Amino acid sequence: DSQVVFDSHVMRLIFESRRLEPAFFLVWLRSPLGRSEFMKRARRTAVQFNINAEQVAAIRMPLPPIDWQREFLERAEAIQRLRAKQTSGFAAADNLFQSLLHQSFPPTPS
Repeated sequence: DSQVVFDSHVMRLIFESRRLEPAFFLVWLRSPLGRSEFMKRARRTAVQFNINAEQVAAIRMPLPPIDWQREFLERAEAIQRLRAKQTSGFAAADNLFQSLLHQSFPPTPS
């Protein structure tokens, strides 16, 4: 079985690996729907939200078959890699453009 740590002081969650991928739970929890479900269960103190083990256990989430969860995670990872490449490409293009500007319009001495 796999584990995910979520800070509410520190809570250890153990998942049945044949039913739920911990990374799938984490992605879902970070989604608007997951965040909403979490907030329905959490209690608010003066400075933060707190949740106990019973409240975590009461969270309702979609639970597709484990092979669908793994496929989702693979596709999400591929998208993240693509985003990283695009970000790197945009930065390289911007550097090239800035270099072109500098070469074409060098700063004038004061």
